[in-house]
Amino acid sequence: MSNLSVKSSPLSPDRAQRRTPMELRWRLSLAIGILLTAALTLASIFAVGNTREAVQREIGASLLTAESSLDLTLSLLRGQDASRMHAVLTRWSDAYAGGRHLCVSVDSAVQPQRPCAISAEVEGVPAWFAKGADAGQPPVIRSVATEAGPLTVYLVTDPRDELREAWTDVRGLLVLMGLLAFAVNLCIFVAVSRGLRPLRELVSAMDRIGRGEAAPGLSHSGAYEMQVLSQGLQGLAARLAQAREVVRRLHLRNLDVQEEERKMVARELHDEIGHHVAAIEMETIRIGRMSAGEESERQLRLKQLRQSIAEIHRLSRNLIHRLRPPAIESLGLSAALEALFDRWRRDHPEADLRFDIESDVDRIAASRAVHLYRIAQESLSNVARHAGARKVWVGVDVHGDCVRLQVIDDGCGFDPDKAYPGFGLVGMRERVEALSGQIDVRSRAGAGTIVEVSIRVARSQRAELRGTASAARADPSASAVPGQTHA
Repeated sequence: MSNLSVKSSPLSPDRAQRRTPMELRWRLSLAIGILLTAALTLASIFAVGNTREAVQREIGASLLTAESSLDLTLSLLRGQDASRMHAVLTRWSDAYAGGRHLCVSVDSAVQPQRPCAISAEVEGVPAWFAKGADAGQPPVIRSVATEAGPLTVYLVTDPRDELREAWTDVRGLLVLMGLLAFAVNLCIFVAVSRGLRPLRELVSAMDRIGRGEAAPGLSHSGAYEMQVLSQGLQGLAARLAQAREVVRRLHLRNLDVQEEERKMVARELHDEIGHHVAAIEMETIRIGRMSAGEESERQLRLKQLRQSIAEIHRLSRNLIHRLRPPAIESLGLSAALEALFDRWRRDHPEADLRFDIESDVDRIAASRAVHLYRIAQESLSNVARHAGARKVWVGVDVHGDCVRLQVIDDGCGFDPDKAYPGFGLVGMRERVEALSGQIDVRSRAGAGTIVEVSIRVARSQRAELRGTASAARADPSASAVPGQTHA
């Protein structure tokens, strides 16, 4: 078969995943740069508007003054000849030749002259500023009829000098604002970079923790948030290390328990069942060799044979029950717990064990019932080994959406917050947590111990339990479990 190489498209998921996102400091700097650019743009718009108003006021005042002076001069020259009038107006226009705001021209048949042409481009001023700040004043035109022909005077505004002065001021302000914006952005960029510098160390530490390595020493530097994150990560690493150690010890304990179970089974098979099997074999051989006249002896041997077989059955049942309680699947949790409590009473006659089991617990799935059984078994084992109790009470009931187990004794008590050798309580906690339940251990020296375990019931099981509870309230005799004891 030939190997086919497929090129990934530019929008393929693999290539998209390989894209490196922009760092936070650059994203923040870009956002601040955009905001500052928008602020500079608004400042420029306001500056252009203010400049237009200022130029309009300045040029408008000059144009109004020149227009009033022109109207006065024309009224005084009324009735004069054309040459006289042209000479006076020419001298009058020469007075404005050095002006900054106006351009005056006199057009006549004797000396034709075109109106002033003011360029829209201003040297040293950007076109956008000159166009935006241009006041746009219309020219003033005065025409007088003479015998030599019409005489026209043009007053045209010239805002170029004002625009150059205004641009000089605005440019300095914009440059200052730009430098200030750049300095602010740079300071924020440097501060964020310094504050986020420990983030790479934290990422490296999390990677090492994820690989199961020892918790690294972290430097609590940088921003306050980084220090809090560093301290939290270091505490999390310590808790993970403790959890790994607990898991390791539990795994070793499980291996030890498995090995002990194998040894126990081998010992029971060899010492007890093997002994009886060998005895049965010998008795069978002897019975086979007996003659017809040894009938009484044969009956004796057969009786001993039946006793050995019965003992094998008893040992087998005990062995199977130690490995897994069979009554849970066949008779339900309540019967299995009653059998457990009866055996515990026989093994520990010095303690008074009483219990109360609701019938609804038999509707719990066997997969969860066996864990509840093991928790009760481990609790009673702890009472027998460590508490030295005289009175013990066990209660199992359905409380809301949960099945609750309580084991109360009046023993010597202990401190639940201290670490103790052994895995009894640790194993119970691990089992309850695996079932998403809760366990509460309350005890103190000389005041006994209360162990309360609550395991949530599945949704389908909750509906069945509610239906069973309703039926039990309607007909109490229908929910009774044969052989249930309320001591």
